[in-house]
Amino acid sequence: MKKILLAILALSALAFVFSACGDDGGNTQCEPFGQTIGTCTNPQACCEGTSQSNVQCWYEAGSRKWECNGSDCQAAATQMIADCSAGT
Repeated sequence: MKKILLAILALSALAFVFSACGDDGGNTQCEPFGQTIGTCTNPQACCEGTSQSNVQCWYEAGSRKWECNGSDCQAAATQMIADCSAGT
């Protein structure tokens, strides 16, 4: 249940970031989750792009990064939560 709640939180944060992309000339927009997930401190959801058609998003925590498939981040969110929860 905890993993499901964290995934919902992660996707919510990314939805906020994704909505801001395209309005800033292509600058990277990141939104911190505001909580630690397992061994990952200060995780963030980030997006970059100049329009909805060329947006690239990812999750990051420290030097670690989980790439999304464009703006589809379900697999990346699941992997990030699994990695952080397992301490890998």
